[in-house]
Amino acid sequence: SKRMGSKAIIKINDRFCRQEEINRIAIVAPMAKVNIIKNFKVTEKRAVTIPETIRGFVRCANPKCITNNEPVETSFQVVRDGEQEIALRCRYCEKITHRQQIEIVK
Repeated sequence: SKRMGSKAIIKINDRFCRQEEINRIAIVAPMAKVNIIKNFKVTEKRAVTIPETIRGFVRCANPKCITNNEPVETSFQVVRDGEQEIALRCRYCEKITHRQQIEIVK
């Protein structure tokens, strides 16, 4: 694209994603658009939105966090780190994880 320089395509066959699943994409690609295609035609375009809370699929960057040492589901509050960048604040240890440090676990 002219604006971003390149595009990436993720194709998911025979399945429609829930909006919650689509919003997970926003963690790694906050400006992404999702096209719904039926019978080889784009029928709908959805913009991803960054949810207020992220649970269960991102690892905390703090190695001493309880979520990395006990069977506890991760939970983060999304905070802004500049105009376009996001960061995640761990609910348990309050460590800030910047976008470059985000590790998806599921």
